[in-house]
Amino acid sequence: MRCTIIFYSLTLVALISMRSFGQASFGDTVIETTKGVETTVPESYFKMGDMRLIYNNWGSKSLNCNTPYRVFIEQDGSFGWEFTRGQCGGDNAAPDYPEIEFGQHPFGFVKDSAKPQDLSSTTLLPLQIKDINSASIKIDQMNINLLEAFSWNICFEMWLTNKEPMTIDTGECPYAEIMVFWGWQDGRWPCDQTGNLTAGTSSYQLCHSVDDWACGWRYIQFRVDNGPMRNYNGTLDVKTILDWIVLNMGVSQELWVTRFEIGSEIGDNTSGKLTINNLTFEVNGVAKSPEFRDPIAVIENPHTLLSHKPTPAIFPAGTTVEIVNMKGIRQSVSIGTHPKSTVELGKTLPRGVYLMYVTDRKGVRSKKAVVVPVL
Repeated sequence: MRCTIIFYSLTLVALISMRSFGQASFGDTVIETTKGVETTVPESYFKMGDMRLIYNNWGSKSLNCNTPYRVFIEQDGSFGWEFTRGQCGGDNAAPDYPEIEFGQHPFGFVKDSAKPQDLSSTTLLPLQIKDINSASIKIDQMNINLLEAFSWNICFEMWLTNKEPMTIDTGECPYAEIMVFWGWQDGRWPCDQTGNLTAGTSSYQLCHSVDDWACGWRYIQFRVDNGPMRNYNGTLDVKTILDWIVLNMGVSQELWVTRFEIGSEIGDNTSGKLTINNLTFEVNGVAKSPEFRDPIAVIENPHTLLSHKPTPAIFPAGTTVEIVNMKGIRQSVSIGTHPKSTVELGKTLPRGVYLMYVTDRKGVRSKKAVVVPVL
């Protein structure tokens, strides 16, 4: 049955927040997000033009530990995540990594079951190092506010592979992971390497390098000279870093750069909030910043949604809800007055993704919406 049963109850808190529970990768449909949304659904993401804002709790998941995150985009276009991680594994074991990604992950995929998040978010990456003439990331005010600060960082990360990522099968190990730290917890492991470079706004020291990390990839870590810091505002010249590791660490220019990432590794006993005002990725002179759709804009392939567990959307009884699908079709539904009443709105709507707003008596809708898939 192509419907979503939406439950309504007298819940004032839900009306106040009025945000989406996540625009995940509903099957093979890619959803461009609007402003004023959030998700608490693990492994979901928001697509912001050529980049994805991702709820990435891989560490907690691998440790069977419940770590709540709230990934959000504010009405002003700033974005970030809130986190509360308890005692999961200890000693920096398996950190989570909420992030903004630009490009394609390096871990391969099964071709016949590839999901949107397995593919590149942009046409600018992947590229071989030899084909990158310029690459940079401009960050406008990244701030991390910590209530608990046992294990954390704020960083840039990129991945290198021996093959073009679309030809890599799941389980094949990447060639290298390169990280650049701007902030980190007090007492993090000491640096054991030497080397320095200036890459954009700041200068960096080579901190750590190992040739057999995880499944066998190389791991290279740099740290900013004047760190650690809890705020970063500036430009990172990624091309300079690539040139440096080619010249000084024997990295081949035939390798593929698959993805750029900006994020924060969150380990045990750490809680707080990270926000970014704006972010621009640049490759070979083409710059990409976050893009947000108007709520009535058309999405890609709106009628190819696959099965997905419905997320309840909760509104106070007695309110009026305006439904807007991503093609701009509107329908108003008046909710019954009984607090325990339910309505099956999905039965009267075509399959697709809808935004739902509470409206006042004059028909003026709320500024924030709940995203609801009708399957």
